[in-house]
Amino acid sequence: MAMAYQQFYIGVTIKSHHKNARVERKSPKRTQESSGEEKETRSTKKGVTQGMEGSLTLGTRPQGTIKFAKATTDEESASLDKTRNTSRISEQHLNGEIQWGFDVDDLYDQEGGIEFTRDALPTVCFEFVGNPTDPLPLPKRLDLEIASYWSIIPASKKESDWIRTFLNLSIVSGDSQATSYSNLC
Repeated sequence: MAMAYQQFYIGVTIKSHHKNARVERKSPKRTQESSGEEKETRSTKKGVTQGMEGSLTLGTRPQGTIKFAKATTDEESASLDKTRNTSRISEQHLNGEIQWGFDVDDLYDQEGGIEFTRDALPTVCFEFVGNPTDPLPLPKRLDLEIASYWSIIPASKKESDWIRTFLNLSIVSGDSQATSYSNLC
């Protein structure tokens, strides 16, 4: 059965409500497009074939032939391997707030949605900067926002029509852009 929706982005925001809060440690770190490592492979193949053929005909008019043949082949190939990250993690922090963005590019994760295990949840350690002799009060609360963004897949089968009817969306055909919506967790 075809899925009627797919997850494409998750946003996580932690607010300290303290402008002088400084991010001391954070996890996960933002990802780059590639690992920065490249592997180059080169191969060369050379071949030489030689042959000789002779024939002799005896009779009233004797004849003889000798043939020599030589063939040389050179083959060279090169490849460059570079690891490219497809699912991106972005991160920014300012004024006591940190935000992570998780682009979901894996098709299986898009269909089923991302599940954060306890070890994979984003973490942050804030340091509250101020005058040591007259420290500022700690914030009374920290806010955590998790937003999950999904897009409606254009219906091509009857199985996925129910969600379009429920959301009062028209059924489109061709290569039109999917409608996006967000549900906050």
